[in-house]
Amino acid sequence: MGGHSPLQQEDGGGSAGDGLPTLEGCPSHHDPPDFLDPGGGLPGVGWALEGITADTRGVTAEKCAIISGGRDTTASTIVTGPETTARVRAQEGPDIVTGQETTAGVSAQEGPSIVTGQETTAGVSTQEGPSIVTGQETTAGVSAQEGTSIITGQETTAGVSALEGPSIVTGQETTARVSAQEGTSIVTGQETTAGVTAQERPSIVTGQETTAGVSAQEGPSIVTGQETTAGVSALEGPGCHSPAGQ
Repeated sequence: MGGHSPLQQEDGGGSAGDGLPTLEGCPSHHDPPDFLDPGGGLPGVGWALEGITADTRGVTAEKCAIISGGRDTTASTIVTGPETTARVRAQEGPDIVTGQETTAGVSAQEGPSIVTGQETTAGVSTQEGPSIVTGQETTAGVSAQEGTSIITGQETTAGVSALEGPSIVTGQETTARVSAQEGTSIVTGQETTAGVTAQERPSIVTGQETTAGVSAQEGPSIVTGQETTAGVSALEGPGCHSPAGQ
């Protein structure tokens, strides 16, 4: 740097003058877009772009810093890759976004967030724990609270959440909602359109075309087979069900 600061004072693009620093060559629009700050109240918040073309207001910004209250927070934000049209913020932790055509808004609060892949159009957030999302065409909203959530696969359109425990969901065309409370839930297979929950004990559901609601309370439940359209539940003991019927 040679003793010279890269920051310059700009007046905010014709406004009354907010006195916020910006990088040389960056647009002097300090107010964030509406979708980043829908309620207002965040004056001086800009965006971070490293060799990326932004479509906001038709401005091309390169090496622009995130400005928040006059403080340069580019040290904790890394954005790489072409065609990244989303605004990225990091609060109380680092935020790393890599890949192409990432159009979703990604934020990290109280923990790191890593998003990789292509055509990830879903909003991904992590609170009080790490969240890792990989794959292609993941259009569902994925969040992890008080635990770790890992989601892999293709065309996973269902909302998946993990509360007070880990949740792992793998497979293709999984359109069902899957949640784990106070226990571990593992769901694998194809075309699982049923809602599956596990409470106070682990539940394992495998198979194809399982359209029935399956729950396990106070005991483990294992359901396998094909085209099981009936409601199956296990109370106070293990239950095994197959298409043949026993």
